[in-house]
Amino acid sequence: MPVYAYKCIECGSDFERLRGISSKDSEVGCPSCGTAGKAKRKLSTFAAVTRTADGVTRPASSYNPSNGGGCCGGGCGCAH
Repeated sequence: MPVYAYKCIECGSDFERLRGISSKDSEVGCPSCGTAGKAKRKLSTFAAVTRTADGVTRPASSYNPSNGGGCCGGGCGCAH
C-alpha cells in the first residue's frame, strides 16, 4: 500500500497515511486537531536510486551511462 501525504485545512498540520489506492481521496481525519474530513491530499515526490555493478547505491540523478556503467556505455555489451 502506498503512503499518501495530507495537509489539514483547519490547523495546517502535515501528516501521512498508509492507504489503499482506492481510498486515497476518501475523507481522512487530522491526527493533530481531530477534525474529520478537512484534510487535502498533497502532491508528493519520491527518491529514485540506482545500484552500480560494484553494489554502490547512488541517486538516480547522478547516473551517467556514458561512463561505462550501463547500457550502451560499455556495461551491457551492446553496440551503438
